[in-house]
Amino acid sequence: MRHRERISIRWKLFIYMLGFCSLLLLVIWAIQSTYLSKINKDIKIYELHKTEAEMVDIFEKSENIRNSIIKWSQIYDISIVVTDSNGYVRYMAEADTYGSVSRLSKNSYQEIFQETLVNGNGKEVDLSDKEFEYKGMMVSYSQIINPADDDVVIADIVRDKAGAERLILLESAVLPLDTSINVVKVELIYISVVMCVLSLGLAVLVSRKLSVPLINISRTATEVANGNYDVHFYDNELKEIAELSDALNEARYKLEEVDSIQKEIIANVSHDLRTPLTMITGYAEVMRDIPGENSPENIQAIIDEAQRLNDLVNDLLDISKMRAGVVSIEKKKYNITKSVRLVVERISKMVEAEGYTLELNYKKDVYVEADERRMYQVLYNFIGNAINYTGDDKKIFINQIVKKNKVRFEIEDTGNGISDSDIKNVWDRYYKKDKSRKRNVIGTGLGLSIAKNILEMHDCGYGVRNKKGSGTVFWFEMSVVDKKRQ
Repeated sequence: MRHRERISIRWKLFIYMLGFCSLLLLVIWAIQSTYLSKINKDIKIYELHKTEAEMVDIFEKSENIRNSIIKWSQIYDISIVVTDSNGYVRYMAEADTYGSVSRLSKNSYQEIFQETLVNGNGKEVDLSDKEFEYKGMMVSYSQIINPADDDVVIADIVRDKAGAERLILLESAVLPLDTSINVVKVELIYISVVMCVLSLGLAVLVSRKLSVPLINISRTATEVANGNYDVHFYDNELKEIAELSDALNEARYKLEEVDSIQKEIIANVSHDLRTPLTMITGYAEVMRDIPGENSPENIQAIIDEAQRLNDLVNDLLDISKMRAGVVSIEKKKYNITKSVRLVVERISKMVEAEGYTLELNYKKDVYVEADERRMYQVLYNFIGNAINYTGDDKKIFINQIVKKNKVRFEIEDTGNGISDSDIKNVWDRYYKKDKSRKRNVIGTGLGLSIAKNILEMHDCGYGVRNKKGSGTVFWFEMSVVDKKRQ
């Protein structure tokens, strides 16, 4: 089968976990190889700006400027130079690493002062075009011994307490990270190996934790599909798998129930088909083999049994159509009380020979809006069911009760009633409150299921209850419409 060629969930989870760990390692390698130097430079710039803010505050509030400059130079390993507007150095503190800003010429300080006035405070200063004093000579930036190409210099102009303008230059050396990067690479190699091993173990653990319960559920579902309902779907601590197991256990129970009902239906239908066929065959053989048996009574018996077969087939077709949703109803206003009277009269004539009595109780005629033919089926099936299960007195009561805008019909028998455990199943096809086969006096055994479907199509309320003393009451109710309403 095609689905067996696909990758199992265990291997998919394994691949996903391994791919995630590999992607994570790739990102770490890319960051350290590409952005580590930039991150280091950004950190230095942040430290310079922080020191710059402190310097501004020192010049505005403190008199001990020299000690403050030395303190901040040592904390952040930066070079600090303070000059006046003419380029003369007032304060200086050099970092442990080599610094260029302390060796600028007087003219360069003046240039930087003017550039800062124009560009604003806190901007980076380019020293590549500035002059430096080195051993009594003026030299360019490239001629300085060990110039730091990646040094960061920012400038700020502040006023001291006397009101004089001062240029503050702060320099931080951004040392090459080649050696550090190589060390990090070696560390990353070891980390990558460890992470790969851990990711493999984690992938196996997670995939097993998730896949094993699902594989077991799949195997159990296959057993159910093969007709073995004596199995159980076991859950685990995962909420989703536990919910799936519960749902499948419920489905298994329903399938078992449906399978049982199906087998019972087949058995019952077979019985109901066999009985009239046997009788038809028997009467026909008697009429063929025995002279004088070709009587109206025997012919009528064959007709009655053939009609019973026809009724059974029609009921089975009705249920199939209703289940498929292809049955439509045609509602119209009609006198339902009159319809009930006709049903009672017809059935009474059919069963009076067996001694059954039907009593109809009502006060007035009422009108409803429904499919008259379908509601006739409901009444016929309810009354037929009452006849089949009434008591030894063979009495059935049909009561019409009108309350406000509702009419309720209650069909009572005087039988033994229905147990509480069985009462919810009476609407099932071919359900019987006892399993002993009893040939119906009237109906095919499918009546209540058909009635239920018709009532639901009309949005009618319906139900069944045990009557006090003995007997059962089947009922349904629907809205009453005004007789004059068109």
